[in-house]
Amino acid sequence: VLVTVATSTSQVTSTTTPVTNFYVGSYFAVTENTSSRNVTSITIKENGTVDGETGLDNIRLRYDLDTSSPYNCVSESYSASDTAFGTTDTDGFSGPNGTSTFTGSVTISTTSTMCLYVVVDSTSLASNGETIDIVMESPSSNLIVTGGGSVSPSVTRDMNGSTTLVGPVVTQTHYHWRSDN
Repeated sequence: VLVTVATSTSQVTSTTTPVTNFYVGSYFAVTENTSSRNVTSITIKENGTVDGETGLDNIRLRYDLDTSSPYNCVSESYSASDTAFGTTDTDGFSGPNGTSTFTGSVTISTTSTMCLYVVVDSTSLASNGETIDIVMESPSSNLIVTGGGSVSPSVTRDMNGSTTLVGPVVTQTHYHWRSDN
């Protein structure tokens, strides 16, 4: 196996909705095991209870390159200024539990691991209590590299846990008693 995909710790537990530029709090680490090649296409999927097509928007992949041993992305962290991989998907995922595909070209090597961060907006159609769960189904077919490289694993890589959307809560701050006679 030439390239492997791993995930980090859990997603952020909760966030308000609607929200913009929400980093889900976990990452995919794309590691080259033998030489050097380019990552050219990445497909991710939204697997939570939110309707990924209407409740989420402006899906983005940002990345860092981890160039310090042990090249596992632990030394890297998300920043809004991280480089974009591909262009922003401005119309949500492809369906309620749909996918989003990004194309670009980033060189990875045995001393340069790609750390992928998923950033989304939630819309006014996302409801209180719904969840966001970002996965990469079968990286062996949903992450494409140059040079005939094989990608592992062929099972879903799930960013552990999910993020619960917390909608606006209406609270009563004043009241006025009226006589009903």
